[in-house]
Amino acid sequence: MTTRLSSVAADLVERLERQPPARLRRATADAVGLAIARTGLVDPRLDAALTALRDGAFGETPERSGVVQLAGELDETAWDVQDKAEAGEVTRQAYLAAFAKARAAAPVGFALDSDALNAALESVHETQAAVADLEVVREVVSAALG
Repeated sequence: MTTRLSSVAADLVERLERQPPARLRRATADAVGLAIARTGLVDPRLDAALTALRDGAFGETPERSGVVQLAGELDETAWDVQDKAEAGEVTRQAYLAAFAKARAAAPVGFALDSDALNAALESVHETQAAVADLEVVREVVSAALG
């Protein structure tokens, strides 16, 4: 299967494709946890989505919609901060932090996808974008898969 993750970590795609749903869900949850921990993202909609993830409430739910909305809002903020960084009003680091937070919200929405493989592939891709450290993402996913 060709996915966005294939372009940065084809080996992870191959490994994830061979896993049963329970392991995929565990890897997805651990990837999401890494993204949130590394970026310090906090929001009540995120908390609700993480509860849904723990409870196995997958699919089109209000919690998923809320965190997708959060990701969109954070994307808009990141674009605004990028414009300010390009104008010299804020540092590039401020833009990178805003971008990382937007990317950290995205894997939570993907994690709640009803399809466990798609949830894993998309969440892992967004996590590596958020943390900008593919090796750490590989380690977290590998540990979760056993």
